[in-house]
Amino acid sequence: TVEEADVQLGDVTGDGEIDTEDAGVIIDFYYGVIDLTAEQRMAADVNGDGIVDTEDAGLLIDYYYGLVDSLT
Repeated sequence: TVEEADVQLGDVTGDGEIDTEDAGVIIDFYYGVIDLTAEQRMAADVNGDGIVDTEDAGLLIDYYYGLVDSLT
């Protein structure tokens, strides 16, 4: 099982950075272009509503550009 402590919220690509690439992966998943692993789904559900969607991608972009201070 995937432990929440093992997943960095927002780092969908697992590269240690939260950036627009992570938001792009969320968008690709939302439109059915790709699938996500369990770990990626946990990282991608930024707003914690249990659904990975464009709202999560938007929050990541806001965070990346400094419009919000944190993802939690």
